[in-house]
Amino acid sequence: MDAAVTVKEDEHAELIALRAKVAELEQKVAYFQKQLFGRKSEQTLDPNQMSLFIGEFEAAQAALKAANEAQAKKTHVKGLRAQAKERQREITP
Repeated sequence: MDAAVTVKEDEHAELIALRAKVAELEQKVAYFQKQLFGRKSEQTLDPNQMSLFIGEFEAAQAALKAANEAQAKKTHVKGLRAQAKERQREITP
């Protein structure tokens, strides 16, 4: 009788261990399916990764702003043909 109880306890313990292993493997399968078929990592944007480019972005933005300001400050310079036509008009009454 004692041997039968021990066998049932061993089977019960083995069954519990197998169920735990099955649950673990199901979790792994779900994880790998998500990795394979889920949203790709290239499409997600980690906010911590953006901090790598903030300095470069700010520098480029400052350079663009400076270039725009320099372009706005430039005065219009007449070309040679326009100057020649103007001189010709001045000479001819």
